[in-house]
Amino acid sequence: MGAERQADPKAVPLDMLRHPLRFRILEICTEWERISPSEMVDYKLCADIESIRYKPPKQSLSIVAYHCRRLAEFGFLTVTEAKGKRGPPIHYYSANVEAEFDAEEWSALTQAEREAISPVVWHRLVSQVDASMRQRLFDNRDDRWLVWGPLELDQQSWLELIDKFQELFRDIKRMQREATDRMAKSGEAPMPVTYGLLQFESPKREIKRQRNSPGEKSRHQSHT
Repeated sequence: MGAERQADPKAVPLDMLRHPLRFRILEICTEWERISPSEMVDYKLCADIESIRYKPPKQSLSIVAYHCRRLAEFGFLTVTEAKGKRGPPIHYYSANVEAEFDAEEWSALTQAEREAISPVVWHRLVSQVDASMRQRLFDNRDDRWLVWGPLELDQQSWLELIDKFQELFRDIKRMQREATDRMAKSGEAPMPVTYGLLQFESPKREIKRQRNSPGEKSRHQSHT
């Protein structure tokens, strides 16, 4: 893959990341820093994605490797080679950009495309929580956060909450940059941390109860 074939990732984000599997691959490469397609398949990191969900491992590997190459061609990933014990060299990939859309890019997607990508992100977050709980890390610290709740907002409050999340997201990115700089100087080992920000429209909370006709007993009423 020559450098002349690579492009600015920001120039073609939608065309390349509309595919859920490519988005997941970019997520994985961001998290793992350096990983091969075979490792993605062996660790089942893409197993929930529709395009390879029921495929045999060999076919899944072929599909994942193809999308890794496409992402590398357009500059989203950097590929390096390492000699395998047997056979051809192994290709390892690392991310050049994070797997995320800005507000303008996300709005440019169709609802069907957003509905295909959102489960990809959600399943990855759930797997992070599950792994942390199974390894008894989730509650290892008493200052960890876990909170959620239903709200009833008007349009103005919805937009205000979006602004708060965007402000917090920018702060999180700043804290990551500053922490990276400090650890480079101090030699302190990084602590893996997962964060999650969610805001979405919810179904109405209602219970459908069947109204009985006069004189008719409720089906839940005890018979004596």
